[in-house]
This record gives sequence, C-alpha cells and structure tokens, in this order.
Amino acid sequence: MVEPQKISDQNIVVNKITVARLERRREDILTWQRAIQSAENIAFPRRRLLMENYQRIMLDAFLFSFVERRIQEVTNQRIIVKDQAGKRDEAYEAITRRGWFRKLLRLVMETRFYGHTLIEPSLKRGNVVGMMAIPRHHVIPELGIVMLSQGSHEGIPFRTSPLDRQLLEVGERSDLGLLHRAAPYVLYKQGLIADWANFCEIFGMPIRQYQYNPHDPVSRQEAEKAAQEMGSAAYIIVPEGVGLELHESADASGSSDLYKNFRQAMNNELAVLILGNQLTSQNEETGAFSLGEIHQDEQDKIHSDDFRYVESVLNDTAKDFLSYWGLAPKNGYEFEFDRQEHLSMAQRVDVDSKLAALVPISQAYFYDRYNVPPPTPAEAAAMKQAKREAETAKAKEQPSEPGADDDDGPAARYYMTRASYEMEATARITLTGILEAFEALIRAIFEGRAPQGGVDEALMIATANQLLEGWQTSYNLANPDYDKVIQRNIFAFAGAKTYDQVQLLRDAVYRNGKLMPFTEFRALALGIHSEYNENWLRAEYVQVKRAGTMAQKWEQISMATREYPYLQYETEGDSRVRPEHAAMDGITLPITHQFWNDFYPPNGWNCRCRVKQIRRDEINNGQVKLSDGGESMALGMKDADPYWQGNVGRQGFIFRDNHHYFRRLDAQGKARLNELVDKLTQS
Repeated sequence: MVEPQKISDQNIVVNKITVARLERRREDILTWQRAIQSAENIAFPRRRLLMENYQRIMLDAFLFSFVERRIQEVTNQRIIVKDQAGKRDEAYEAITRRGWFRKLLRLVMETRFYGHTLIEPSLKRGNVVGMMAIPRHHVIPELGIVMLSQGSHEGIPFRTSPLDRQLLEVGERSDLGLLHRAAPYVLYKQGLIADWANFCEIFGMPIRQYQYNPHDPVSRQEAEKAAQEMGSAAYIIVPEGVGLELHESADASGSSDLYKNFRQAMNNELAVLILGNQLTSQNEETGAFSLGEIHQDEQDKIHSDDFRYVESVLNDTAKDFLSYWGLAPKNGYEFEFDRQEHLSMAQRVDVDSKLAALVPISQAYFYDRYNVPPPTPAEAAAMKQAKREAETAKAKEQPSEPGADDDDGPAARYYMTRASYEMEATARITLTGILEAFEALIRAIFEGRAPQGGVDEALMIATANQLLEGWQTSYNLANPDYDKVIQRNIFAFAGAKTYDQVQLLRDAVYRNGKLMPFTEFRALALGIHSEYNENWLRAEYVQVKRAGTMAQKWEQISMATREYPYLQYETEGDSRVRPEHAAMDGITLPITHQFWNDFYPPNGWNCRCRVKQIRRDEINNGQVKLSDGGESMALGMKDADPYWQGNVGRQGFIFRDNHHYFRRLDAQGKARLNELVDKLTQS
C-alpha cells in the first residue's frame, strides 16, 4: 500500500466550520417547494431547508426501510480487489471489511438519496478510523465551497489542492438526490395520518352520556368532574328527563377505507421510486407470484445499477483520495462486487449442492462458507450411530393397508399413508394444541353444541398453524404477497378438514338413534383424531414443506432464465418412483412450455421429483437433447391425476378446490369457512 500523508488527528474541514443544527419543524408542500427553490438558487444556492426537509421525511418508516434496503444491499456485499494482472489481492480485501470502508460505501450510496456528498476521513493517531460526510447544508457544490457558518458568504474551497485529494467528492454538483422526489408523498401521507387519527378519535370511541339533577347545582359539577377524570372520549351532560338520540355516521368504515387506500397509494409511489415496484397484491390472470417475479426482476436491475455506481466511484473518483491516505494498494487495483454473494442463502446452497454433485468438495469448505462449527469426533460418531439406527428402524416399518372408502382412491391414500411413515422423523408435528381443540370439539358435539356452519375455529387454527410451520421452514424468501395467498389457502384447507371431522363426529354420536355413552363416543372420536390429525396431518405437513421447497425453487429458476432457459424433469431413480413419474424422467423443455404449468413437481403425495436447470449452450451443442413438446404432454397426461396438475410456484395455492375436504362442504359450511379465512388472515 502507498504511504499515507502525515497530518494531525484533527478533521480537515469540520473542525474549521461552525456547524449549524438542523431544525425539526413542521414540513408541508409549501416548505418543500421553498427548499427546492433555495437549493436551486442561481446566485447563491443553499441546501439547509432541503436537508431539514429530508431529515423530517426520513422519519417515515416505509421510506426509511426502502432506502436502507438499497444501502444494505451494497454494504453487505463482499468486495473483490484485483491488481493490474487480474490477480486477487486478498490482503486488501480484508481491509474492505473494516468499519471505515463499510462507512465509505454507505456514504457513497447515500449520495443517491441525499444528493452531492463531500466525505472526509476521521483520524486517530494519524490513522484513518472512520469516514464522515461534511454536513451537506454547509456545502455549496455549485460554488465548490464549504460555508464557515450558515448565512456566511465565505467558505473553504474544496476543489483546490490539497483538499481536492484529502476529501472525496461524490455526485453531480446539482444533484439533489431521490429524496426530493419522495418528499411530496411522505408529506401528503403525514398530513393524512393526522386526519386519520382525528377520524379514529371521533368515530372510534363511544360518546358517554351523563345526567344530572337540574334542581341540584352541585350535581352538574360532579357529573363534569367524573366525565373529565374517566378519559379523553367525548361526553355529553344533560339534565335528567331530557331525551337525546345520537346518529352514527352512515359509512364510517367506508371513510376509514379511504384513508387506508390513500396511505397505500402513497407507499406504493415510494416503493416505485426507491425500489422500482409497488407493494400491492393484484390478483390478475398471471397470479400474485408472477407479479412477484416481475417486481424482483425490477429490484435486481436497480441493485445492479447501485453496484456499478459504487464500483465506478471506487475505481475512478476515489483513487486519489484513497492513495493520499495510504488506503490503496501500490500497483493499481480494481474493485468489483462478488456477484455470487448477491445470491440468497437458499440460492448459494443450491449452487454449492449442484457443484458438490459434480466435483469432490471438502467438508471444510461448507463449514467455512456457512459459518457452521464442525462436530467434535465424539459428536460425529454419535451422529453416524443415530443415522444407522434410523435407517434400521425405517427398514422395519411397513405402511398400513390403504382404505377402500377414500374419495381420492386407493393410490392416493396409499402414498399419503406412506408419506406419513417415511417423514415421521422429520415432520415435527406438535399435537398438543390440536388434541386440546379436538377434545373440546368432542364434548361440544356430545352436548349438542355443533360449531357454526360445521367448521370448528379452534381446531382450524391449531391445524393451520402446524401446516404454516411447514411452509415457513421450507419457503424463506421475502415475498409477502405470495405468503398471504398461501396462508389463505392453508387456512381454508384446515377449515375444510375440520368440517369433515365435525360431520363424522355428528354421525357417530348416535347409535341406533340413541346418544352413545360419552366414554364410548370419546374412544371412537379419538380414532378419527388419530387418522385425521396424526397420520394424515403428517402427510399434509410433508406436502406443504415439499410445495414450499419447489415454490422457492421456481422463484430461483425465474430469476435465472437468461442463463438457464430450460428445465429437465428428474426423479430419484429408485424402485419407489411411480411408473407415471418415471415416464417423465429426463423430459427437457423450455421454462415457458405448458408442460411446466401442468407437471411441475410435486405431482402426488410424497412425490420426490424435482427439476434441473439446463443452460442454453447445453442444448445448442447437443450435450442435452430437447424433448418433443407434444410427446411430453402426452406422457404427463397418461395415468395423471387431475388433482395434481399445476405449478405451485405460479398458481398461488397448495391444496386445490377439488380436494375431497372442499368437495364435502355444504353451502353453510362454505360461507362459514370463507368468513373464518377472512377473519384469520386479515392482519
């Protein structure tokens, strides 16, 4: 590294100016317009009002989170440093992980939002220990000076030697940053929230009425005192015997929705401005998840632009600055972001897993890569022994015979039962809450208190919570719109399942037209519980986890269509693979082909099939043969169960409407189910 210049520990510029405190005042559209005019004044531009405006609007939680998301996407990324020969400088890469370098990246990114930024180092014993931005309201980039104090026409010129190398200037001179475009939406929203609060105060709390004896002057005073001491809700004091009628607002809820919709619209505008997409979930033909793919693509483009912007600053603008302070390698260098680090954890695991299947990789790589402590020799031996015991126990297990009365047919019942056995060790179902809800349902049915519409809310919630746990542990991408759709589907499925159990219990409580003894009825009911909430629930839990894995896989596939435009169907290749799935093994088609809309895994209970991404060049050079689309569709349709046809990554549901739980619902059951789903998923 180059030798740093000798200089005192005092900051070069900040210690020479009288920094004025930014005022926190009420901001509105008029003050924003004045701030813009002041910053763009041709004769003597000033940015103090603008920075006060920015300080105010950055208190908005949505705007702050959007800005932080973009900044953290850069600051959390690993940086690669290469010399002129293209060789990595790992010693200097270690320096890029220090606090001052991370602060430098943050300040460079802040330029995109606050506009022109002037950066100087913080020194301690002659060494750089931090980076700081010279207060922006003191900097006049158009004139190239730092004002000594607010209101002063004198300043320190920073584009002359030696300050032109001691300081780092980032951004165009007239750049006001994205926040000046965001300000109107935040200001409108802040005014709206104040009005909304008034609305809630008026319509959200009941009006209290007090009466007093008109012949007793003290009585009215006591009533007023009691009203004032009992809170801030509105109250009315009238003489005894006087009639009073209060009329509620004709459409208070509709007015409240108006506030919500306006606030949502402002947040959407902020999201479009900062992230490149909006927040709303739209149920169009393409589906909420397809919209999520488009949104993610737009965000990726913005993040890529941020990476290129910061790289250009580090490789061009900042070179003299870093060299002056002895922070740059001697022989020239180039900074670039490690694009692989831009992958999510799930994507990195997927890449490493595929790579490990092709070439031998040391276990030490995975321990280091994912920061996982390796097991001690004793722990490793215990793990091997436990694995052997589990395999032995699994080999001894035999699935029970499928019932012939299942509406989905013996095959479906068989694989559902088999899934339960094979996943018993991994499907960590907590039956306590479900059993408590079921016991309460047994008592209610016996006493003639059947749940409204035949759907038991407590059992529905306990069942849904178990299935949601399976989803949340297998799908870990940030996609709230898609999560909401799946959440509704799982709650609906859980409710329909409770309806099925309620009908069975109601039919079972009577024998030959007479009420059974409770002990006998309970024993029979617990048999229903064992079938529905132990065996079948485990199979359904496994299906949810598998669907979550493949839904996440589809999102990763959709983000890499340029490099991997084809998919190949794969099975486990063992004796347990169903013949109809084995027939599809190796089918290779474009991602856009209808086949993947109909036969994207999973394709049955406990289906272990998967897909493999295929590069374009693998098709072009004949390494992988493209399948015939018509023949592939015919293979998929042969012996196919229509229930399973679909693509969980696109369709927005796991359990279809033609599942026998849903088919058995009557009109009252459907109405009650929809009511509970809306209630339980509204937050």
